[in-house]
Amino acid sequence: MGAKKIAAVVVLIVVIVVAVFFIMKRSGMVAGGPTPPASVLEERIERIDMNSGEVVTKQYQEWQKLGQKDGAYKNPATGQYTMVIPEICAACRATIGLPAPPANVRADKGNEALAQWQQSIKCPKCGKNPFGGGAR
Repeated sequence: MGAKKIAAVVVLIVVIVVAVFFIMKRSGMVAGGPTPPASVLEERIERIDMNSGEVVTKQYQEWQKLGQKDGAYKNPATGQYTMVIPEICAACRATIGLPAPPANVRADKGNEALAQWQQSIKCPKCGKNPFGGGAR
């Protein structure tokens, strides 16, 4: 086999490997997974700061760039992970931010730990249980 044929075979193999990699990445089989469509990336989403109660609206892609830890996104003003999905208090109807349940509660397959955690939460506005006294 000549040098030109060997080079052609090597180039063909590289092209095939690269093509397979991109197909696998697009389908989610490789780390990184598929990219959401532009309509999803541009969707405007509200988050509320658990500490200050400030509501911030950003595009989905902006929240993704800020990053999240333990269920909370990074606050662009403070750099702390305190931005969560806004909740409505069942007692006073205020828009509030609640912390994510602790890992041991999320890992509990029964609902007992979740119910206990929910009972312990107080609304920062009215001081009552924001879940209406029971589990959601």
